[in-house]
Amino acid sequence: MIQVKNKIIGEGKPLICVSVMDTKKEDIVAEVKRLVEKQAEMIEWRVDAFEGVESPNAVREVLKAISPLLKETILVFTFRSKEQGGLRSLASEKIYDLHQVAAESKVVDFIDVEYFYTEDADDEIYTLQKMGTRVITSHHDFHETPSSDVLFMLLEQMKHSNADVVKLAMMPQNTEDVLRLLSETNHFHKRYPKQPLITMAMGKLGAVSRITGEIFGSCVTFGAGFLCGDLVSEYRRAGTPAASVQAPAPQTVQHLPEADVQQDSAARAEQHIAELREQVKKSPEDASLWAHLGNLCYDSGRFDEAIEAYSRSLALVPDNADVITDMGSMYRMKGQSAEAVRLYEQAVAIRPDHANAVFNKGVTLLLDMERPEDAMAFWNAVLAKEPHFALG
Repeated sequence: MIQVKNKIIGEGKPLICVSVMDTKKEDIVAEVKRLVEKQAEMIEWRVDAFEGVESPNAVREVLKAISPLLKETILVFTFRSKEQGGLRSLASEKIYDLHQVAAESKVVDFIDVEYFYTEDADDEIYTLQKMGTRVITSHHDFHETPSSDVLFMLLEQMKHSNADVVKLAMMPQNTEDVLRLLSETNHFHKRYPKQPLITMAMGKLGAVSRITGEIFGSCVTFGAGFLCGDLVSEYRRAGTPAASVQAPAPQTVQHLPEADVQQDSAARAEQHIAELREQVKKSPEDASLWAHLGNLCYDSGRFDEAIEAYSRSLALVPDNADVITDMGSMYRMKGQSAEAVRLYEQAVAIRPDHANAVFNKGVTLLLDMERPEDAMAFWNAVLAKEPHFALG
């Protein structure tokens, strides 16, 4: 457990962290100001997106400009390398220098160190901590989710660096990958309960991992910047960790990729939606177009419009369990838990193996409706029929 700026990391509800990926100094400052006004709990500055990233003085100027804004908001400084899913590559010595600038600024609360892509990572972590900055040591795999043994080994290796927080993000290829990551998160958390831990399965398929972090031991979840205010208010109102912008999502219909959701501006999202509205006007009997429009509204937090589009799709194809599940998630985000559970049950009745509907129903019962016995009874019944879900 770590206390930073009167916030607890590693105990209780996961914090919501929002990434800032603007390229220009003035835009970065404006976005940080907006997020602070929206009561963001934690902000990650993705410095790899900054046009002046190779100039230490330019980085210092940004940190100096945002410093007065961050009295109560945690700041994470991250250079995400291209090899780890970031926007550019830099020589290791230049990344080291960036970390030194961040630590010397006394503005940054955490520095993200890519453990397996950093030369002498243990030494650098120690040095940064001696300078008074906490460290998140991280590893990202945008291609796959390895076996349970490998996941646990990666977490243990990073833990032995003595970093303040350990972070592991994997790309699932199927539901079993998500469940395996959750299982190893829980395994690690039970083995090392005092070690703050962040894990996440990326993409739409992995959204359930970001909703259920509190259950399995992850202490931070990540949110999209342009919806931060809605997410934080939903999180506080419902008493449950918010997902990035999505609750668990379908596996067969096409959503906006997560990178688009996090990096596109609200104007870009509006453009996507406007274009698709024109398509459905021309082909109103195409259920897949209505579902796709619902997905775009879903990803943009436009819950009522998503529900309307999903309803039009279901009027044409009533037994689409994916669309029913997504509509349930929209009702959940609106705080209408009973309707959400009804829709999840409808989806499970159509497809008993629909893992997103199964887990969403359990999460809604457990966290939103405060019915833990019903949630666990439901999940246990599912696991009794499908034990491989638990084993991954």
